[in-house]
Amino acid sequence: MSDVAELLASIRAHDPYTASHGERVAAYAQAIAQALGLTQSDQQEIHWVALLHDIGKLHVPSAILNKPTALDVGELAQMRRHPQEGATLLADVGLPKLGMLVCQHHERMDGRGYPEAMIGHAIHLHARIVSVADVFDAMTTDRSYQPAVPQRAAEAELRRVAGTQLDADAVEAFILSRARERARRRWPVPEIAERR
Repeated sequence: MSDVAELLASIRAHDPYTASHGERVAAYAQAIAQALGLTQSDQQEIHWVALLHDIGKLHVPSAILNKPTALDVGELAQMRRHPQEGATLLADVGLPKLGMLVCQHHERMDGRGYPEAMIGHAIHLHARIVSVADVFDAMTTDRSYQPAVPQRAAEAELRRVAGTQLDADAVEAFILSRARERARRRWPVPEIAERR
């Protein structure tokens, strides 16, 4: 995975926000995978897909990535090529399956996504999971063109678009994982003293 490490280092140098976004998306996606009861092998694959989902942004100029206003038609077209660019980069380092999954992370359940306008379960589950995590992190972090929204509001928005934009089961698993995490923080389990 030295080639992957080099790609991750490259994206960190090109756009630090994209790199940290990938790390947060990986943590969220892993939580969804766990809540859905997926195998350790599936969880590991989802982790890598999430870390690498925006690797194609290496081919997007920083001026577009960090533009503080809406993208024009040409800039938007360039941005929308990043899933395919990511798939190509990963195929070039011998990871075509990860590339295929990365290519699907902007597809939508209703077929209105890109680059292939795939519908429903034709989109791989791992890509659908990463999409939920990606959308949540995009909403809850400050971007050059929009401020962050509160996490509860973002969860409500995920529920609103469940079944149209996002996979409904993955959304519910994510919200359940968030509720469990909040409960853990609120009610920590006391440590039991070791018997002598």
